[in-house]
Amino acid sequence: MKALPIVALFLSFPLTFFSDPAHAARRMIDAKKSRVGFEIVKYKIGATVEGNFDRFSGSVNIGKGSMMSGVTADIAVGSINTGKQKRDDHLRSADFFDVEKSENAVMKFRQGPGKVKIEDRFKLPGKLTLKGKTRDVSLDVKRVGPGRFKALTKINKDDFGVTWNRPLEKNLWKKFKGIVGKTVIGSEVDVRLDIVLEK
Repeated sequence: MKALPIVALFLSFPLTFFSDPAHAARRMIDAKKSRVGFEIVKYKIGATVEGNFDRFSGSVNIGKGSMMSGVTADIAVGSINTGKQKRDDHLRSADFFDVEKSENAVMKFRQGPGKVKIEDRFKLPGKLTLKGKTRDVSLDVKRVGPGRFKALTKINKDDFGVTWNRPLEKNLWKKFKGIVGKTVIGSEVDVRLDIVLEK
């Protein structure tokens, strides 16, 4: 008989308690429907190289009033995929990401303190950690549907200790002076995210 008051109390809770975003559980990123991509200039071929990280996880808390907080993402650096095995193996090596060292195996994004209002377009500040170095980043986010977002940011790979490079052949640099830099690989990396949250 003592259990009855507890049941009655449970049934008396307003349904809005369970549907109110302020009480919602964190929503996980649906890795099967999402994409973590990047693009970097390769001066030697006068084009860009695009790629993805195939393994990642993360979560988002969306609370009352469409406020976003506590965004996290963990990206397996060794899952880099540019479509060429030889190049990917080089990127995993000590010349670039050095993924054999455990502290380099995961790239992490953590949202900054506080909450951000979700609008059609908004900025999401946070910190990115790669190869033991943490830098401030800001994501330009676009809401494209319920639980769906696109985000862009630009980082400098040298800031994270990814500094391997080679000088561009002198004849090529002279030919394209003012158009390309003096090294084979550019320093700036465009990061592009397509994020779908699990329902």
